[in-house]
Amino acid sequence: MSQESSDFGILQSIVGSWYESLKNPEQYQDIALKELLEAYGKTRYGQIHKASEIKTIENFKRMNFPHSIVCV
Repeated sequence: MSQESSDFGILQSIVGSWYESLKNPEQYQDIALKELLEAYGKTRYGQIHKASEIKTIENFKRMNFPHSIVCV
């Protein structure tokens, strides 16, 4: 394998999913939201704000899910 092929393979593994997301950004935004909410749902903060109940961007907007944490 040439150095150029090797470099391309490394680059493809890094930016490949981003490049694919450009073909259908809405679909990939939904996927990203679901992954983030799944991770949030495992935290105390996410459980308090019912992150596991949010399934779509419309739900996310309606539930007024907090966008930042306020430290007291």
